[in-house]
Amino acid sequence: MSVSIRWKLILSIAIPLLGIYLAVLKIGYHELKRAATKQMERYLAEVAAHYAEGINGNMNVVAQTARSMAAFVPEHPGLSQEELFAILEANVRQNPLMYGASLAFEPFSIDPAQKLLAPAVWRGREAMGPDMTLRRMNVGLEAYDYLQRPWYKDVKAGGEAVWIGPYDDEGAGGVIMATHSVPMTRKGLFLGVAAVEVHLEELQTWTPKAREFGDLFFAILTRDGRFISHPNPDFIMKKNIFKIAEEENRPELAEFARQMLSGDKGAARVRQYPYQEDSLFLYAPIASTGWVFTAAVPESRVMSPVWKRLTQFSAVMFLSLGVILTILVIGSSEITRPIRKLSLEFRRVAAGDLEFSSHEKYPSDEIGQLADNFHRMVFSLRSYVKALTQETAMREAVESELRVAREIQASLLPRKYPPFPGRTEFDLHAVNAPARHVAGDFCDFFFVSEEELALVIADVAGKGVPAAMLMAIARTLVRDTGEDRLSPAEALGKVDRILSRDNDQGLFVSMFLAYYHVRSGEIRYANAGHPRPYVLSPQGAVRAFGEATGTVLGASADKPYGEGLEKLGTGETLVLYTDGVPEGRSDQDEFWGYARFEDFLKENAGSSPQAICGRILFRLEEFQSGNLRDDVTALALRRNV
Repeated sequence: MSVSIRWKLILSIAIPLLGIYLAVLKIGYHELKRAATKQMERYLAEVAAHYAEGINGNMNVVAQTARSMAAFVPEHPGLSQEELFAILEANVRQNPLMYGASLAFEPFSIDPAQKLLAPAVWRGREAMGPDMTLRRMNVGLEAYDYLQRPWYKDVKAGGEAVWIGPYDDEGAGGVIMATHSVPMTRKGLFLGVAAVEVHLEELQTWTPKAREFGDLFFAILTRDGRFISHPNPDFIMKKNIFKIAEEENRPELAEFARQMLSGDKGAARVRQYPYQEDSLFLYAPIASTGWVFTAAVPESRVMSPVWKRLTQFSAVMFLSLGVILTILVIGSSEITRPIRKLSLEFRRVAAGDLEFSSHEKYPSDEIGQLADNFHRMVFSLRSYVKALTQETAMREAVESELRVAREIQASLLPRKYPPFPGRTEFDLHAVNAPARHVAGDFCDFFFVSEEELALVIADVAGKGVPAAMLMAIARTLVRDTGEDRLSPAEALGKVDRILSRDNDQGLFVSMFLAYYHVRSGEIRYANAGHPRPYVLSPQGAVRAFGEATGTVLGASADKPYGEGLEKLGTGETLVLYTDGVPEGRSDQDEFWGYARFEDFLKENAGSSPQAICGRILFRLEEFQSGNLRDDVTALALRRNV
């Protein structure tokens, strides 16, 4: 019985070398762990300091606005209330970091007939962009007595600018905010307070996102330990780190919290917080507010590069062992001879010859086993190439069938434009572009009476063949309801009942169905969970059309559908679309969005329906680099009389 080469070499050389290598690996592990911990500490320290300084800078920018108003208003004593509101609005519009601003005056100091005067302006949760509509309020008359509020009383008593908060301001929409208050004085006399407000929920947009740093933990705490920024929104303004330490009986956590809130930068290792394992914490103060920014990483994250480096180090060491062993056997002609023969066979395979048959005889050691495995591999590769050839042919057949399916589907959609050459009361056009071979979107239009034109647009959940099949069914059902002279609501109800039967796949359809009276411009419609259309005026104005009158089709047959009535003015254009328009995504995963869509409609409000539909598709293909992520369908109708 022959002894394998592997055992001969292991007994003489490999075992002693292996012992030496394991000792080196142990030493390397401890050194790598120490270096990785130091590196992570430096990294987190830079991140914490960077974001703390960034937030501090943002807060200082907001505070500077308050200081500017506090200096300006006393120098212009004749300002009216309308002018004060204008100053506040100008500052809020110019500074996107500000949620609101106010000017609160001493009783009767501005208007002898008015005791409390405190004009305030704030954005509101929905106010966005430079054209936003700001809200106004005289806090003293419409909300509360500000003279006893900390943001006024503390500044008056101390005579210095301070940050107040966080707190819940019921006067400005009941949001959590912090206020920077600056005293206003004229000739040494206290005139009132200039205050600016920061919506603290916006701090979440100033802190790192989880997708940027993996499983790292970031938070901002107030002076008393409350969370005002936390990965878990349920913690914000509702959890206190000292309370958590008390509830979990963690005195060391409370001590660490006091250390963080001391005003210094630092690092600490904390047991099982906020993860289920030990964590490394770094923290840095936000000087302007007295808050603290903290970042944490689990110990497993620290050790991850250690294990990676250790694995690489081990691979190199054991590879070197293999090299040593290879050198020892190079001189043996008994080993090198079959290796050379096998190498020639490898070259033939590499050159593409998979049909050769080997007649060489190999020894029964590892080289012989390698030769056997190689011959099996060649046989398997030969079989794989044949199978791949067959699979490619089948795939081409499927592609051909999908192209035919698209042609069939396209035949179900409107293709002739203008569709009704004899009707001059309106212009009508539509486009449909699938994300794949076949689409789940569709649109249609047909006369249900001499004066009423049915307009349909729908979007089937999903893409591909299943969605295309359901699309064909839904189109047929809608056409049938038109022949039955059903109202839009009745038609959607009937379609919903039919689609809900045996809907094992859970597919559903959003649909907008409208009956347009070509003479009067009246539109009776029902909307089953579809995006709201838009109406474009000849002057360039854009408004949303109608409301959703029911849920999507096919989800439930129990809910009735409502119906709405609106009117299209002469020259106005109704634009219907599927969600593939606003939800078109670029290569950077940025949505085209409703804002861009509405701007596009304003730019093209005076264009023809054909131009509007064509430009929508062009813009989306351009935005998505020619690769549509979702089916796109658009329909435009303009009233001419």
